[in-house]
This record gives sequence, C-alpha cells and structure tokens, in this order.
Amino acid sequence: MKNILFVALLVLAGFNSFAQNELSNNSIWNKLHETDEVLFESNLVRCYDFQEGVDHKKQLLRVTNKTDKTLTVSWLNALFYDGTCSTCEQLSEYTNTLTIQPGITISGDCQSELRFLSIFSSDNKNLIKSKLTDLKIYQLVITINPKN
Repeated sequence: MKNILFVALLVLAGFNSFAQNELSNNSIWNKLHETDEVLFESNLVRCYDFQEGVDHKKQLLRVTNKTDKTLTVSWLNALFYDGTCSTCEQLSEYTNTLTIQPGITISGDCQSELRFLSIFSSDNKNLIKSKLTDLKIYQLVITINPKN
C-alpha cells in the first residue's frame, strides 16, 4: 500500500511540474504592424508557474519574414501601462533585433529567451496593479542581408 501511495505522489508531482509553464490555448493572433517584408502580430495568453506562484497574462509577439530573403529586423517597443507610455523616455533600451530566414516566423512564448517577444500584460493575482493598455512598434528598420 505504501508503494502505491508513493507512486501516486510521484505521478502527481510530475503533473505539477508539467503545468508549471502552461500556455493557454489561445490561437487568436492580431495584426500589430505590417510592411511588404514583415508581419508583426500579438496574442494575449495566460502564463503560469504554480511552483513559483506566478500567474500572469502576457502579450506574445510573433514576427514573420514574408520575403524570400534573409532579413535583419530592428524596432522599438513602446509599452503603455494604464494609458501611459512607460518606455517612451528610454526607448533605446527597448531596441530589439532579429535575423529571420526567408518565410520563417519567430514567436514568443511564456518561457521565451527572447524576452522582447513576451511582454508582461497583467497579473492575474492583482499583486501588480498596472496593466498593458497598448503596444506600438516604432522605428522599424528592415535590412536585407547579403547572400552568404
């Protein structure tokens, strides 16, 4: 009986760690900005980690190279919390750069190493009161990379 209880606890622990960083199944992407070369989209998702006590909504970004050439894409994120731009005074700190192969899409997720593709929107526990009310792409620079 003790062995069955121990196995049951291990299974439950496995489920708990599996749910740590679950991304809600929200497949609705909204166009944020588009040029002939690239498409920026955003998606509001719930990201949570029960062990860490984190339960946030994040605005995930995805950037699509619409061309048949490798592009380097640079831009600034202007983040508005509660109607006020919190990054406008230091926009240069929010410069983001990606190199994207032809026809490829790069997306943020809850655990994204590219933090600029995963933007805090709100805290579901209301421990952080500020909420993202707008996100804008500024100073977009697209460079076509020379062939290697």
